[in-house]
Amino acid sequence: MAYLGSPPTTSSQSLVKQDFSVSATQNYTLSQSVSSANDIALYINNVRQEPTYAYSASGTALTLTAATAGTDDMYCVYLGRAVGTINPASGSVGTNQLVNTAVTGAKINTDAISAQTELATEPADTDEFLVSDGGVLKRIDYSHIKGGAHTLLNSTTLSSSSDVQIQGLMTGYSMYLVLYKIQRSTNLIPRLYFMSGSTILSANYHTQGVYGSGSGNAQTYPDDGQGYMNLTSTWSGNQSATETPVVGHLYIIDPNDSNDYTYAYGQNCFWSSSSTLVTNINSMSSSTAQAQDGIRFYPSTGNFANGFIKLYGITG
Repeated sequence: MAYLGSPPTTSSQSLVKQDFSVSATQNYTLSQSVSSANDIALYINNVRQEPTYAYSASGTALTLTAATAGTDDMYCVYLGRAVGTINPASGSVGTNQLVNTAVTGAKINTDAISAQTELATEPADTDEFLVSDGGVLKRIDYSHIKGGAHTLLNSTTLSSSSDVQIQGLMTGYSMYLVLYKIQRSTNLIPRLYFMSGSTILSANYHTQGVYGSGSGNAQTYPDDGQGYMNLTSTWSGNQSATETPVVGHLYIIDPNDSNDYTYAYGQNCFWSSSSTLVTNINSMSSSTAQAQDGIRFYPSTGNFANGFIKLYGITG
């Protein structure tokens, strides 16, 4: 037949009973947390006890007015809170249960970042950061924010080295920086060649250099037509093995552009055996448009005793 009001329920829940292991004490522990003595019906020897008079209850603590005897039988029935819990069941809270903007900064632990695995190297271009764009949280790739960064492409340690070739790395950038520190083992001149693959290029290059010493007189050492750059001059006193290491840098422009000339320029210095500071300014250019993807450091004789050569790609 028809009825008025809400449809009757189609399911029910059973009340939960707890049996106690009784001893001569007033204090017991409840298996469910309650807010007051009225949330349970307590029975001792099948006689219901009066809430707040015969016992009190809060949380999981049950306290009797008088201690029980070890021979008593005691149990309780949870009223209206048969399956209730203080906390949601583990794994039960999902996205739909959270109100938008409900999670604030105050609820995020201070170790949310510091507890994560450290990235101990420079991020990859596609690694992402979080930024606030006018109050709106957005992600951004590292490639968009790294600016004019120097990316280390190769680092070579010199140790009795007679030929140092850095091949196949000069791609992807339009400008490169070479830092070097070279200690000579014999009276030699460090030289720079360009390479294409494993081929050493020696044709269609021109060089120019300026040499200055403590005397204050700058002199030019001209294009030698050999297709390589002398990093120090050919004059006596500018190539001795007893001098301090040659320390300097080179910028290389557009080495892998087959439609344009390639340029290299830089300078270095060292303290000479004649107790003067020597400075060399170097430049090199291809005379035809051709691509290079490597460099070669080569001594005019003997070996590089020690030091390093580092190649960086420059962006920005």
